[in-house]
Amino acid sequence: MRDPEGSARYWIPGMRVAAALLGGYAFTWGFISLGVAGLFAAGMEFHDAEHLSYILGFLVFLAVFLWAFSARGLARV
Repeated sequence: MRDPEGSARYWIPGMRVAAALLGGYAFTWGFISLGVAGLFAAGMEFHDAEHLSYILGFLVFLAVFLWAFSARGLARV
């Protein structure tokens, strides 16, 4: 007979990876969108604002992805 709590342990790494990828993508998408809009509204050329936001977005995605694995509990992710 399988342990119901033991079988849930196999899902935790997969849930963390999914949270890191999907949540990180969604958060980074919002960050880049707001960054481009804000920088363009502040007077920066559109493509310059776009490139700067993408560069910063890569660093933000890396930070969010790593945070998803360093968080103590899965509920915080």
